Amino acid sequence: VSFYANTKLPHGFSASIFGDLNLAAKNGAQWGYGEIDIGYNLTKRLRLSYNPALVNDGDATPSIDHRISLGYSF
Repeated sequence: VSFYANTKLPHGFSASIFGDLNLAAKNGAQWGYGEIDIGYNLTKRLRLSYNPALVNDGDATPSIDHRISLGYSF
């Protein structure tokens, strides 16, 4: 099962999430990979965001690797 969602938040922020869960794994449901992004466009091309990775830790619930991202659109 894969999923994706995004939304605009107040004060110019936006948020998105995607992920993948394998329901047919041999030993029960297994988390694959995913990310969360909550960010703000500092300028038209520059975005700062909190962007944790949701990584497989051996079961259906992911562990969180905290990250901060700075993106530039060319």
